[in-house]
Amino acid sequence: MTNTLFPDAVITGELLEHLRLPGLDRYELVEGRIEVLTPTNLYHAEATVRIAALLLNRMPGWHILGGDPGVYVHRQPDTVRGPDVIAISDERFQQRDRGRAFLTVMPELIVEITSPSNEDEDIKRKVAEYVRAGAIVWVVNLDTRRVTVTDQAGSTDCMEGDHLRLPNGDRIAVAHIYD
Repeated sequence: MTNTLFPDAVITGELLEHLRLPGLDRYELVEGRIEVLTPTNLYHAEATVRIAALLLNRMPGWHILGGDPGVYVHRQPDTVRGPDVIAISDERFQQRDRGRAFLTVMPELIVEITSPSNEDEDIKRKVAEYVRAGAIVWVVNLDTRRVTVTDQAGSTDCMEGDHLRLPNGDRIAVAHIYD
């Protein structure tokens, strides 16, 4: 859904930082336009915390953020996405613009958890944006218990018997994402 409050306006990320849109709890900025998101369901919320906890445990010294932290994906027109979980090295985190409320450098890892309300095309578009900006992306499907890992080299589907490589070189079992 696109923004109907400002139908002809192109919103910047800097303006988005200060907007408080009545009745809208979750939204992203896509090419200068506000797209409304539905609230997450309980399974999605639980998976977000579980994945963030796994990453915190396996990636000491990294910044692990959850709960839709704003990340600039593209500028002019601005796209600010709210991934479910991100992992960013301290070195890269220190390069951010400290005056901005949203992350101005791309994290090494972005995790998106699919929900019944997600359209396949929306997920594909987000993944392509993240990868173009330099991130590795995990798309976690709670129904199929599959993780699709996408990077500059392409996509790989990982099932419960597989392991996922973390940006710090460690590995975690796909099964741990669902336990």
